[in-house]
Amino acid sequence: MNTENKVTAESLLSLMPQSNLILGKYLKIILKDDFNKTVQKHLYLYYNQFYEFEPINPNLETNMMKAIVELSRPKRRGKRLESIITFNFDDLIEGALSNHNIEHISIWKEGQAYGIDALPIFHVHGFLPNKRDIIKPNLVFSEEAYHSQFIAPYSWSNLIQLNTFSTNVCLFVGLSLSDPNLRRLLDISWRRNQRCKHYIIMKKSPQKSRTDEIATMLFEQDANSLGLNVIWCSDYSDIPSILLKIAK
Repeated sequence: MNTENKVTAESLLSLMPQSNLILGKYLKIILKDDFNKTVQKHLYLYYNQFYEFEPINPNLETNMMKAIVELSRPKRRGKRLESIITFNFDDLIEGALSNHNIEHISIWKEGQAYGIDALPIFHVHGFLPNKRDIIKPNLVFSEEAYHSQFIAPYSWSNLIQLNTFSTNVCLFVGLSLSDPNLRRLLDISWRRNQRCKHYIIMKKSPQKSRTDEIATMLFEQDANSLGLNVIWCSDYSDIPSILLKIAK
């Protein structure tokens, strides 16, 4: 991204901090054919400070990634994870699984096949891996891309999510439940089978007032109405330890 584009992006961000989708649309207009490459570069900026698209050092794995690895390991007893659904473009999960020799496959478009031994990782908002180019990454990053996904009930990404929500017990991590399309799919699944069978880990804000308590109660009731049980934690740093307990 040249200096002019950088200044323009920062200016747009200051003008429209309330809408990341509109900002994404404007950045796509500005960057044109460089859009995907620019997003890819900045996704991995922390990991590629000194090397250009090198394999990610396993020493840089976060506690969260280590916990996801443990959840993904094949189990001697019981069934392993059915799949991982991510709304992120990056391949950090794939890198962590590769470092620990866990067989997996990235899925980001319709028609991709995979074997029963590989753990599928569905990138339902698109995929921009660190070490290679993707001809059609299918990024859901801007307003028009999001609208296209929202109004296409039979798109592969919507069907994958809906089928997973309807037939599995799911654990949601790192989500705010503000995505209208995700809420719609959860609601459809809930209407088919009205019981809270999924779980979401959320940080509980300090309960300093009655208003805070009401806000927490309302969020939990809203989550329940979508079929989610809330697992509260006091800090985001607690989430990896919760995942490790589940993995055991």
